Amino acid sequence: MHLKQRFFIFTFLLLLLFSAAFVFYAKSIAIQINEKWATKFIAQQLNCDKRKALLPIMSEIALVQKLAHDKAIIAMALHENNESIRKKGIEVLQKYRLKFHSRSYFAAFVKTKHYYYNDAQNNYKDRELIDTLDEKNQNDKWFFETIKQPKDFVINIDRDVRIGVTNVWINYHIVYNSKVIGVVGTGFELKSFLKNFVDTAQESVYNIFVDENLAIQLERDSQLIDYASISKRKENHKTLAVFIKDKKELQKIKDIILELKESPKQNQIRTLWLHFDNKEYLVGISYIKELDWFNITAVDAVTLSAVSAEDIIPVFIILLVILFILVGLFFNFYIINPVNTIKQQIEDVEKNGYNTRISVLRGNDVIAQLSQQFEKLLYIVNQNSRELEKTVRERTDELEKKQQFLNTILDNVDAYIYIKDLNFRYTYVNRAMQKAIGDPLKKIIGHDISSVYDEETARLIKESDKETLIRGKRIVMEEEINKDGHETVYILVKKVPLYDKDGKIYALLGVATDITQRKRQEDIINNMAFYDSLTKLPNRRLLEDRLSLMLSKIKRDRSYGALMFVDIDDFKSINDTYGHKGGDMLLVEISKRLMKIVRDTDTIARLGGDEFIIAIENLQGSEEVARKEALEIANKILEIGQKKYSIALQQDDGTIKQIEFERTFSIGITLFHDVEDTVDSILQRADRAMYKVKNSTKNGINIL
Repeated sequence: MHLKQRFFIFTFLLLLLFSAAFVFYAKSIAIQINEKWATKFIAQQLNCDKRKALLPIMSEIALVQKLAHDKAIIAMALHENNESIRKKGIEVLQKYRLKFHSRSYFAAFVKTKHYYYNDAQNNYKDRELIDTLDEKNQNDKWFFETIKQPKDFVINIDRDVRIGVTNVWINYHIVYNSKVIGVVGTGFELKSFLKNFVDTAQESVYNIFVDENLAIQLERDSQLIDYASISKRKENHKTLAVFIKDKKELQKIKDIILELKESPKQNQIRTLWLHFDNKEYLVGISYIKELDWFNITAVDAVTLSAVSAEDIIPVFIILLVILFILVGLFFNFYIINPVNTIKQQIEDVEKNGYNTRISVLRGNDVIAQLSQQFEKLLYIVNQNSRELEKTVRERTDELEKKQQFLNTILDNVDAYIYIKDLNFRYTYVNRAMQKAIGDPLKKIIGHDISSVYDEETARLIKESDKETLIRGKRIVMEEEINKDGHETVYILVKKVPLYDKDGKIYALLGVATDITQRKRQEDIINNMAFYDSLTKLPNRRLLEDRLSLMLSKIKRDRSYGALMFVDIDDFKSINDTYGHKGGDMLLVEISKRLMKIVRDTDTIARLGGDEFIIAIENLQGSEEVARKEALEIANKILEIGQKKYSIALQQDDGTIKQIEFERTFSIGITLFHDVEDTVDSILQRADRAMYKVKNSTKNGINIL
């Protein structure tokens, strides 16, 4: 008899004996369902659930009510465009944020449809205005439905897609002269709220909060909650029907809910037996007038059993211990010891090699047979290993001789030499080529270029190889190669077809030379000709080229462009105080800030010294609109000058000195639109405009 069969029979008999003893003892206990006790249990459970969920919500509602009645919030809702009033309102919202349980708030106003928000981490400080609400946007329906409600507040469970959170939201009306002018509130993070205030931590107990339409407002499984109830159509609600399939039972619940809501008595509880998920439950229902919700608690009939577990547990533990002892002894004798023996044999083979002698287990059971099969397998592997090693040595010797012959001829050639077959696979590369690729030969030989270069580079090279391998063309060309995301290298390649004795092409011979250094020198020369060496911005030559192109485009499109001369006020004092090194560091910092202001299509150039030029194109609309847009950009430039610059300046003695200072700008602007405008005339107008500011007030803007 096999070990598996022995184990199954022994376990079955043991479990049968254990089950008979347990059932015999269990049947000796009278199981009585005490309906009165069950009802009290339900009542206590309902009251407990109500307190857990209601108290934190009512506490937050009281705080939100104070916030909604705050004069600063009412003023903000009425006069949001007044910056002073708006600032005071945000200060009040921030003060209440720290009092709320979630340390977050939101506010939305009827007049502007503006939506404000800040969270527990204060991530939205100075940018509390999140968005403008739109009645046509489904995600904004909650606001427009809330202000229609006759009640002062609404509890709504929904996901705010703007901030990416799902909360139990408290939406409270802001009222002025009996008219709703906004909504303010806070929220509980849904997952945390369900865990702390709703989850009973008992699988046999359902705790659900519903509205009068039986739409599920709170349930420990967040996927069953009817999110955004106030903005949904009735037929789209998630209701108790997901639990209770019987329409008659659903109607009973509706009747009880109507009775509880219309009854003048408070804190009433109704109980009835229903079927949840095809199991019988005792269901208790109570009305939470403060939230206009109904608390439904369902307890499994088995949980309501009055049987005392104290009499059963000792016997259960004793029998379970006996069971595990017997099973453990069986496993130790029949399985663990033999398996450990085989494991030790495998470790010995791993340590000492396939020649290791092992002691084979004898017998007819599964583990003994496994040991015998392992001995046979070890013998076969040992024989095959010897034959394979012999074959590999012979092939290796042959390949080494051929490789040595080729390397002797080609490895000292100052070029990359390779051969590819008709399938574009490498059959030979010299040492220089292997070093350039950076892979061992085994990863190159026998592989095509897709295993060496990136997809785009491989595609271009393969197209060139086809001209030689298929059409027999001799090719001399430059190739750009980018391997494994590293920098691009440039190769001058000559490719020629190789013919067999029948005149057919059988391979491609490639000879390549690295010309990357020459290319880089050309790029450096080009960069020096068109870019400022300090700030890396375009210089005057490149600026004039771009202005010429911009003029052609503007004359064609009949749009406007703008040119700004930006001069740093009192820049000489920086050089006098901190030296040219300090001045250069300031120029670099200013260039970085300017780059953040303009669009990608615009050009910032440095002409030298402390002067920057900004060329702005594609200003649409009338001259007045273009002038306004140019002035907005100029004002942003003035603002960055007023923000402190912090520069770490290295002294002659090697120490670092931290310097902080502000700088102002004199900005001259000229618009250009006329077909008669030239690059020189535009530059001269902008220069004159700048010097008018420079010679008068400084820190200002002049537009001609």
